Amino acid sequence: MKKYGVLGEYANASDINNEVVSENHKLRIWSVILHPSPTAEHRGYMWVYYSSEGLDKYGNVARGAWRVPALWYLDKDEHGEWYVKDIREGP
Repeated sequence: MKKYGVLGEYANASDINNEVVSENHKLRIWSVILHPSPTAEHRGYMWVYYSSEGLDKYGNVARGAWRVPALWYLDKDEHGEWYVKDIREGP
């Protein structure tokens, strides 16, 4: 899951949950604030609602979470590409 960074926590890897054979994800962006300053602790923030379903071979939900509010902390890598640095879920 390392290639997904902190977002890997939200994927249903088959080596962790062998019931899951396919996935559905939804992301609704609530608000985004970006800071160009490289000295900021986090260069950006993004409030989102996410939903994730892991489906078994019959198409039934084996694992899932729906409409979860989360704050994603954003930063830029050495190539200037934005990535999610940290995640805090809402109540």
